[in-house]
Order: sequence, then structure tokens, then C-alpha cells
Amino acid sequence: MAGCYRPQSAEDPVGALQHAIDLLSAAYPLHKKLQVALKSGQVKPTASEHAIDAALRIGVLQADEAQTLRTAEAARRKVIDVDDFDKEELTLAAGKIR
Repeated sequence: MAGCYRPQSAEDPVGALQHAIDLLSAAYPLHKKLQVALKSGQVKPTASEHAIDAALRIGVLQADEAQTLRTAEAARRKVIDVDDFDKEELTLAAGKIR
């Protein structure tokens, strides 16, 4: 996105995208570390457990590393979920015509 206007606020759609890119880039080595541990079988999350929590539980990730991954994932989800609406928001109000 070099050469174009880039809002700094994570609340702005373009700013949120840049924020997510920055966080995901910073978390990439941790993501890779988690993927290697999952692939090797070192980390085996239970059915109700997130992989990050399983890695934290057995010591593959430290608490700050787990938080970095969670923060990056939340930013990624925020950018992806821009068209995610609550069903009630899409319900036609009484007296309204489509």
C-alpha cells in the first residue's frame, strides 16, 4: 500500500487492514513455531481447546507469545468479518418495503 493514503486508526477499514497486516507480520515467527509444534505432534489440543492454549499449557509458547498470537488473530478476524451481520440487523422492520 506504498504511495497511497493510509489512515492510522484501526477503526477505519483501511487502517484496520494495515493494523492487521502489521500484527500478523510481527506474529509470523510465533505462528510458524506453533504450526511446527502442531505438525510434529508436540502440541495436541483437546476437542474443546484452542491450539494456542494447548501450546501455552505445555510450554511451547510463553504467555506473552500466546497473547501476541491472539491479538493478531483478533485483528485478522475483524478485517475478515466486515460483512458479518447479526440476523436481527437484516430483518425487515415493520412497515418497511424492500
